[in-house]
Amino acid sequence: MSWQAGYTGVSSSMSTSERQGVVGPPVVLIDGEVPGGAVAGLLGRSGPLRVAPPRDADGGGEDSGCGHPQSGDEERPAAVPASLTNGSRVDGDTQRQRRKGRARRGDVERNLFLPGEHGAGLTNLQYAPLAEITGCAPDLAPSALNCAAPDTGNMEVLSMFGNEAQRKEWLDPLLDGQIRSAFAMTEPDVASSDATDIATSVVRDGDEYVINGRKWWITGAMNPNCRIFIVMGKTDPDAQRHQQQSMVLVPRETPGLTIERGMEVFGYDDHDNGGHAELAFHDVRVPVTNRIHEEGAGFAIAQARLGPGRIHHCMRSIGVAERAVELMCARAEDRVALGRPLAEQGVIRDWIAESRVRIEQLRLLVLKAAWLMDTVGNKAAHTEIQAIKIATRLWSSGSSTRPFRPTAAGLSQDFPLARAYAGIRTLRFADGPDEVHKNALARTELRKQAAALDRRRSGRQLDARRQ
Repeated sequence: MSWQAGYTGVSSSMSTSERQGVVGPPVVLIDGEVPGGAVAGLLGRSGPLRVAPPRDADGGGEDSGCGHPQSGDEERPAAVPASLTNGSRVDGDTQRQRRKGRARRGDVERNLFLPGEHGAGLTNLQYAPLAEITGCAPDLAPSALNCAAPDTGNMEVLSMFGNEAQRKEWLDPLLDGQIRSAFAMTEPDVASSDATDIATSVVRDGDEYVINGRKWWITGAMNPNCRIFIVMGKTDPDAQRHQQQSMVLVPRETPGLTIERGMEVFGYDDHDNGGHAELAFHDVRVPVTNRIHEEGAGFAIAQARLGPGRIHHCMRSIGVAERAVELMCARAEDRVALGRPLAEQGVIRDWIAESRVRIEQLRLLVLKAAWLMDTVGNKAAHTEIQAIKIATRLWSSGSSTRPFRPTAAGLSQDFPLARAYAGIRTLRFADGPDEVHKNALARTELRKQAAALDRRRSGRQLDARRQ
């Protein structure tokens, strides 16, 4: 696979000077084509995003199937200086300097997911197509670009809510890719899709918090380089429902923290990404200074963490679906049944056509949500964020099974489809089950329609009085 950058209307046969002379929105090209055919003009950059294949140990350009963005000759557009949580501001020059240091490591652009001072300065809308590309190689590309979950969400939390000491000790090495992290919220004994149900106790004892409880499905916890856990627990059971929880930082070596076992998803242990672990906290003590933001802010922080993460997951899922369609078409051309290639049979063509239509629909829905997050904020984009979570995972989990329905190959370890299905199907539980989001989305829609009906009735009554 070859990677290059260009503009709308650029032909792969053009020379470099001819490409630079083309006027149009910048796009990323893979094998001379726009990925998915629908991201033209979405990056909104002043120059092309140059993407190069990864270099091997000898400095060559051997293509392993997943490229790393490479800095080009032109500067990235300056982001608006971000207002930090502690009230301080960073001037534009300082911000750009820090961003270059954090986002660039040799030929590799990193931390593309993170806007503002600590990241590469891309908006959610600008990053979304790049996240889709990483979905084509989900075990390699996100980690190579330091854009893999759960580190992305944890870095966002520390960037938005951590104090200077916490950022220096944990955010900086995470941004540099020196360590990994985990997010410990889900529990085996309560319905953790409702974050207010979290039962792990975090009790203050002088200048320390004492933590007791159990967590499971903690992604990345078994990675030996996972050095820090963000743990959500209950600090004040008597407070208002959404102010009972807090988040605290627990270093891996803290006494009382044990990894009980690794867990599997449909038989897959996800060892490439540190697996999913069940943890036990028995009288774990950490300083009060390890608390993130204010006591009782855990629920609000969790909500702030989820919005961008869903965009990332959904765009990567579309990348997985694109890869599945690619395999489906290749298989349909090569496989013969009933005397003719599968590609010539109506049912298979129906699957291919439906897959293309749905991928394009889902991509635009996700990009709309990303645009709203950038322009009106995560809270105002809540409905669209719920919608993409429902639509992308629901359809992608079905599309992953189609390419090999006529044969048993897709069920085996010889192809990536079975593992892709397991991962996508799991995402229908991650960040809250689809059913929870559907219920909330329907409730919002009912309120909106009721308000619209009241306005129409009021208008008719006003017209009647005027007559």
